[in-house]
Amino acid sequence: MDRQSQRQVYASTLPPLKAAIGQSKQWFAVKHQMAKSKQQIDAEVAKCGLVSVMNDTKWRELQSGVRAELPFAPPYQLKVVLNPHPYPEQFETDVN
Repeated sequence: MDRQSQRQVYASTLPPLKAAIGQSKQWFAVKHQMAKSKQQIDAEVAKCGLVSVMNDTKWRELQSGVRAELPFAPPYQLKVVLNPHPYPEQFETDVN
């Protein structure tokens, strides 16, 4: 293969290679952030003494039962481990 052909092959493979490297770097950054978030969550769970009351199977059974039995969407508050405030903060009205 002559030098010109080698340059063309190199030039054609460079963009996909750069894209793959960029995706790899992004994946490692996401993985690092997830590990850091997990450590923060684990620390908060330990600090607050939180424990699991039901396993995944029991949660799925509860969700299925609520969906099947209730003729309306039940009101709920979302509480995230790393956020001290539930959403919505005020929980006074019914869901339409």
